[in-house]
Amino acid sequence: MKRRFLWRFSLIFALSAALLADCQQKSAPKASHAEPAVAARHSSSLAVSADGRELFVANPEEDSVSEIDTTERTLVREILLAQAAPAPDANGAYTPSVMPRALALSPDGSTLYVAGERSSMAYAIDVASGTILKSVSVGSEPIGLVLSADGASLFVACSQDSSIVRVDSASLVVTGTATVPHEPWALGWSGDGATLLVTHLLGPGVTALDPTSMSVNATWTIPDSAARGDARLAHGQVRGIYDLAARPGTNELWVLHTLLGTDTAQPALNFESTAFPAVSWLQSDGTYQQTLTTDAQDVPGVDGAFADVVSGPHALVFTPTGDYALVLDANSEDVMVLDATRHVESSLARPLPGKFPDGIALSPDGNFAYVDERGSADVAVLKLDRTSGALELTLDGSAIPRLNADPMPAQLRLGFELFNSANSSAYPITTDHWIACATCHMEGRSDAVTWLFAQGPRDTPSNAGGMLGTGFLFRTADRTKVQDYFHTINTEQGGRFDPTAQAALLD
Repeated sequence: MKRRFLWRFSLIFALSAALLADCQQKSAPKASHAEPAVAARHSSSLAVSADGRELFVANPEEDSVSEIDTTERTLVREILLAQAAPAPDANGAYTPSVMPRALALSPDGSTLYVAGERSSMAYAIDVASGTILKSVSVGSEPIGLVLSADGASLFVACSQDSSIVRVDSASLVVTGTATVPHEPWALGWSGDGATLLVTHLLGPGVTALDPTSMSVNATWTIPDSAARGDARLAHGQVRGIYDLAARPGTNELWVLHTLLGTDTAQPALNFESTAFPAVSWLQSDGTYQQTLTTDAQDVPGVDGAFADVVSGPHALVFTPTGDYALVLDANSEDVMVLDATRHVESSLARPLPGKFPDGIALSPDGNFAYVDERGSADVAVLKLDRTSGALELTLDGSAIPRLNADPMPAQLRLGFELFNSANSSAYPITTDHWIACATCHMEGRSDAVTWLFAQGPRDTPSNAGGMLGTGFLFRTADRTKVQDYFHTINTEQGGRFDPTAQAALLD
């Protein structure tokens, strides 16, 4: 049964709005002249040129970066960062060697900087020629990447080193390092540009850094949310802190994450009580204020102001005036538009044309949103429409292919999509767009919590090594092959996998 939800938002933090290009009424964003780029306010898998004509997107599974002409809506070129494109080895394992995750353009638009998760490198690419100018080893599994406002310094979040590394953008020489709590992920700037902000994927929250001295000012905790009687009311442990952004024109910082309801034991534990998408807000001094998220409509006292189920919030972008926020939901595969003043849903862009969206960026004029559809290796374009008085998103043309050729085998591509999808409209495995494998196996690994399953307490195991040669697939050793996994989908995860009608997927 489809349920309605309520997200209530109250938010405080400092941000100065960056002036963007004038709005243009054209079929694609395009400026009449080139302008200096404004440094991105937070890390992203997408980068847009100042004139809006070029879009760059990271291809983690393909070891490349794609350049797209936003006017023609075509792939200009695919820039390979490895010696060769990834390919399955003799055992069928497919392992990218670079895995680019975040991009940033220099203020003059001449250089593109890239963080390579698997290579442990940061790269500088000459935009004119599409060649790698320099690279530098920054640490283990770099994810987030941003430039300073003047473009002189590059900051990289190394998730497995618990460090933030500062790099001189001209020479690509490391100039400073800060030690922070585990799994630093997204990077962003405070409203006044004086403080570098860092999220931590598995908590505790956000760290504030002085970018000059590379010293930690404070780490602000987003506390877990206590149970509120009915297990379907949002609560649980804070995990999956994927993104943060300051709202233009206000003193607000928005932080996207998930709450995991680990206090509920089976058989009461089901898809409605497992995970809840959330936004938390902090004051400018880092004081925690509140976590706000989804609630089931039919619980007494809940008004159901948000009508749609979403899951896996991964990326956030505000309109230039800060009146609306676009929240990209990686697992339910949609973009929710939030009225940032009234704190209610304005609209929902669903379905998107592709799979596993992982990043979102606006054109400089604020008329278009580009969606990194990582699972299907393309880019969707959404037009921002205010004709009704509220903001709605409409699909603007076909998705833009971003690969010259897909190196990933078709069966692996399908598995990649299934693992990350809670889109029950696309695959009848999950229920109500709520839970994907990746909801708990974040980044294909673990959520670092313990679930109260019927067989007893069980930690979420990591899938980082793949499934080859792992032996039994369940702690009781009664699931010895992938085909047995429908028991896990239906029993432990509350899904609805039909082992007869959908057998081909597990096969």
